[in-house]
Amino acid sequence: MKVAFLLLSCDKYYDMLSPFASLFNRFWPDCPFDKYAATNMIPFENDGFTPILMGADISWSAGLSTALDILGQSYDYVFVTLEDLFLCAPVDSGHVKHIIDDFIQRDGNYIRLYGHFAPSVKVTDDFGILEKGMPYRQNCVYAIWKIATLKSILHKDENAWDFEKKAVYRGYQYDGFYAVYKSQIKILNTLIKGKWVPSDYRRTCRLLPGFQTSRPRMNRFEELRLNLKRFLFYLVFILIPCKYRPHFIK
Repeated sequence: MKVAFLLLSCDKYYDMLSPFASLFNRFWPDCPFDKYAATNMIPFENDGFTPILMGADISWSAGLSTALDILGQSYDYVFVTLEDLFLCAPVDSGHVKHIIDDFIQRDGNYIRLYGHFAPSVKVTDDFGILEKGMPYRQNCVYAIWKIATLKSILHKDENAWDFEKKAVYRGYQYDGFYAVYKSQIKILNTLIKGKWVPSDYRRTCRLLPGFQTSRPRMNRFEELRLNLKRFLFYLVFILIPCKYRPHFIK
C-alpha cells in the first residue's frame, strides 16, 4: 500500500508554501513518503515537493478531488495537511511510519496523527477508535486517508469548513477511523481566515530569521476572542459525553 504526502493549498495562499516547506524539511528531513504540493495554476516544486495543478479554484473540495484523482493512479493512501500548519518540532519518522503501517494493516480508512481529541476506544498503545457520531471526527490536519474513502465523502461545492462540519456525517458510514493518543506532530496553526495569529507569527519569525510577509495580523482583541473560543470548544469535549456533543458544537 503506497502513501503520498500531500501539501494541499491554492494560489491564494502560495506565499505560505516556501516557509511551510522550509520548516517541514528541517523538522522531518527523513520523511519516507513521496511529497506533493497541490496548487491551482502556479506550480510549487521547491524543496523536494512535486507539483500538482488542480486548475481553477472552484472550491476547496473540488481541488482536493482533482488532486486525489491524480494521486489515486499511483497511491492507495494520502497523508494530507494544509499550507498554514507549520511544523515546529522534530518528527520521529520511524515511529510515525510504524503507526501508519499498523493502521494500513488494519485496512483503516482514516487516522489523525495530530492530537486533536483523544479516541474513546483503545486499539494499541499509540491509537484508538474515533466512534461514529463524534463531531469533528475527521479533518485534513496531518491525517492519513484511504484515497477511495476520502473521495467518496467529498462534495465538490464544499469548502474546508464544510468538510469538517458537514462531510463528517457522510464519514459516519465508515468504520476504521482512528486517532493517536499522543500527538506525533507539533505545529503552528498560523492563519485564521487569512490572518496571522500574532503569537504564531512571532514563533515563525524566531524559527525563520528574516521571514517577512504582507499578510495582515489579528489585533489583540481578535486573538483574545480566538483563544477564548478555543478554550470553550475544548471544554465542551472534556466535560460533555460524546453522544451529546453534536448538540453543543455546530
